[in-house]
Order: sequence, then C-alpha cells, then structure tokens
Amino acid sequence: MSPGIVLSSKDLEKQAKKREKEERKQGKYERKREKRERKHPDKEPKKRKLKKGILYLMIVNMPSEDEMESARGLVERGVVA
Repeated sequence: MSPGIVLSSKDLEKQAKKREKEERKQGKYERKREKRERKHPDKEPKKRKLKKGILYLMIVNMPSEDEMESARGLVERGVVA
C-alpha cells in the first residue's frame, strides 16, 4: 500500500478478519494433509496417466486468423516442423 493511504478502524478490522480466515484455511489444509499422511504413510500422490482404449476430449480456444497466418508462415519458412 502507498504510505499516503490511511485505513479506518473498520478497514483494519476487515483486514484482520481476512487474515484470520486465511490462517484458519491454511491450518485446515495442513491438518488434512497430515491426516492423509498418517493414514497412508507410504503412499505418494497418484499421477494421472492416459490409458489406452479411451477416447479423450480436449477443448481448446480456436486461433484467430492472424495467429493462423503467422503459424503458416513459420511452417513455410521451416522454423516449425
């Protein structure tokens, strides 16, 4: 914050409440993680893998005409295979 701004007592209370809420949230996350580690000490987080025989759908934004033109130019110049 810039040094010229003076917060009212109400704003300071709001900030304090927000910090407390974030601390509680972080504490809850830590407790859950510790509980999970106690329950399954030798387990590592699962890595998600793509499986054979399953059709996956990926949704992407369509490139604009300008982006397509620049990509075509790169391919024609041999920069991108």
